Amino acid sequence: TVNPLLATVNPPSATICNGSSQQLSITNSASAISTANFTSGTLGVTIPDDDEFGIIRTISVSGIPANAVITSIDVKFNIAHTWVGDLDINLIAPNGANMNLVGSLNNGTGGNGTANFTNTVISSTGTTIISGAAAPRTGTFAAERRATYGPTNNTQVGAVNWSDLQSTINGDWKIAIADFAAGDEGILQNWDVTITYTSPTLATGVWSPTNGLFTDAGLTTPYTGTAVNTVYAAPTTTTTYSVIVSTQICTTPPLPIPVTVANPIANLVQAANSTICANNSTSFTV
Repeated sequence: TVNPLLATVNPPSATICNGSSQQLSITNSASAISTANFTSGTLGVTIPDDDEFGIIRTISVSGIPANAVITSIDVKFNIAHTWVGDLDINLIAPNGANMNLVGSLNNGTGGNGTANFTNTVISSTGTTIISGAAAPRTGTFAAERRATYGPTNNTQVGAVNWSDLQSTINGDWKIAIADFAAGDEGILQNWDVTITYTSPTLATGVWSPTNGLFTDAGLTTPYTGTAVNTVYAAPTTTTTYSVIVSTQICTTPPLPIPVTVANPIANLVQAANSTICANNSTSFTV
């Protein structure tokens, strides 16, 4: 199906009095892809050996628009540990949803005893389960999502998907890590959360002609031909403006926006006073 891209402007036409102005705004929406990264910085936090409660660390996420459509969530961490099969690692979203990222590895048996997670990313777009990955597991993986796995009091309950974490994006995201076997302790060196999203925004366009157009309501900044969403038209004579909107794929044909200029009434002659008897009538002419 091929649909032409057509510009839309509010209002589509206007009539103004000479000396006044009219705001013209493009109403087409455009989706901009954005990526926001939030990092813990250097931590160096010890993960206690053989401690089912483990540690929790928090990263505050802010600034994601309320109308954002989330395309991916990535959690990256660096953990020094000589037997990573001891570890359960869970992600807790601001809405309280709890997802198991790493569940003891090797199908939950803890058998993967090689060392370290180095720049390990668990992503909502990952396709390879981290369970059997070789040390130091640098790369992007899918979450294990093992029900009942995780630090005590912070286990995944039932089946949890990435979509369950997305109802509230801004707020405190937490990583919970516990070591379930004796013999060695680890160190959470750092971790971060990366949110990729699209946020519907209003499109911009190139307007012409530029005479009588301004970029501010006070009519102090003349429009110079750059792509903007809104202009203020204050022509002194009737003018048909046009706008062209371009995306990465398509360009609209010029959309005409007629602005009719009416001149103030001149040479107004005041009607004469009139005196009449009660119940009679009179007329006034201007």
